[in-house]
Amino acid sequence: MIRRILFTFAFVLLSCASFAQSAAKEAERAYASGKYDDAIQLYEMLASTMDGNSTEQQKLYDAANKCRKIQELHSQANTAYNQDNFKLAMNYYNQILKLNPNDSRANARKNEYNYKLEEAAWNKVADYTAFTDKALAARKYLELYPTGRYKDEAAEFVAEEELWNKALETNTYAAYKEYMENSELKVYEEEVQKALSIIDDEMWANVRRRNSKVAYEEYINAQQNVNGKHLTEARGMYNLMSAREYYTQKNYIKAYECYAVAEKYIYDNYDRNKMNECCEYVYYINACSTTSTIEDCEAYFAKYPTRNASHYYKVEEKMMTLLCKEGRFEEALKYARYDSGKKYVKNAKKAWRKAHR
Repeated sequence: MIRRILFTFAFVLLSCASFAQSAAKEAERAYASGKYDDAIQLYEMLASTMDGNSTEQQKLYDAANKCRKIQELHSQANTAYNQDNFKLAMNYYNQILKLNPNDSRANARKNEYNYKLEEAAWNKVADYTAFTDKALAARKYLELYPTGRYKDEAAEFVAEEELWNKALETNTYAAYKEYMENSELKVYEEEVQKALSIIDDEMWANVRRRNSKVAYEEYINAQQNVNGKHLTEARGMYNLMSAREYYTQKNYIKAYECYAVAEKYIYDNYDRNKMNECCEYVYYINACSTTSTIEDCEAYFAKYPTRNASHYYKVEEKMMTLLCKEGRFEEALKYARYDSGKKYVKNAKKAWRKAHR
């Protein structure tokens, strides 16, 4: 098309105004599509036909020179780009796009460069070993590319670091728990466990200094949902002190229950003797209740086989009556220490025979 127009120009010198308009439009299309050599030829040939209109002629020559300027910038940009001097190359391409925003080559190279820049910015994030550095690089990436290809992953890194810094500043169980519940990456899980361990040890040291039932109870309430390291000992000491209170109140059954939990933490005979006393009382109550059985009595005697036990004689009497109810009179006589007991067995035996005739 361009050659046909130029050929026609050579013979008719644009004697037809409509043909000149067609050539001008073709020049504009060549310019818009980046065919600057064709555009230059068309602009200059059109200008050569306008001897009587110096203003329009100058505009056409300026348009041709603009094309030459763009061609020069393209040459300089290509040289810089091929030498990996991307920053300089982008400067030339930006100048080209100011002259012709639709220049496809300049736009393509600029997009390619921006792609490489973004990739390089994200690679910096990946190159760091320490997560703190990764998060900082991710924040810078987001500042440069808020809608970039890696925006979601970068935002996740930044959120993780912010959540951890908040936990560090507060430095409480609740803060670290919040981190673990809300963190997607759990990058600092190991650090959380160390921090919780330190807090737990500090709390326990304070409890041991106070060494009171209230202090142990506070520790248990605070740490039971986070698996405190000293929960077993805290419960032991709490139950030991509770056992002493129950013993003073003569509630020997509850006292024994608490002593049994705290047994590992009983270090002196004062509590050991009390625990044994409560224990015997529990066995005695089991053996001498309204629902007790021969087995309950046997359990007492197995635990306390000598007559110097506090409740031995009462259990012995209970055993005698239980054996008589089952018709085991010879065995019952073994537990009849006094004449009154022997008489009880004798009468029980008579009543048994009479009932079973």
